[in-house]
Amino acid sequence: MDKQIQDLQDLINIQATNGNWNYDPYMFGMLQGLICARAILTNEEPEYKEAPTTWIADVEQLEKFNKSGVRL
Repeated sequence: MDKQIQDLQDLINIQATNGNWNYDPYMFGMLQGLICARAILTNEEPEYKEAPTTWIADVEQLEKFNKSGVRL
């Protein structure tokens, strides 16, 4: 089981990098699910991340809109 827990931790480490977990709600949920799975396997209390105030995907969409030249 130690190998599986380490593999899961490796996935958490990747998903927890900036640009992954805070890209959009789906990627945030993926990290939360991985954290939950680790807590179940290790019988420890999960340490969930707080959601960001702004998703990277939203910022990218706004930048695309602003570059489009559309004026309100």
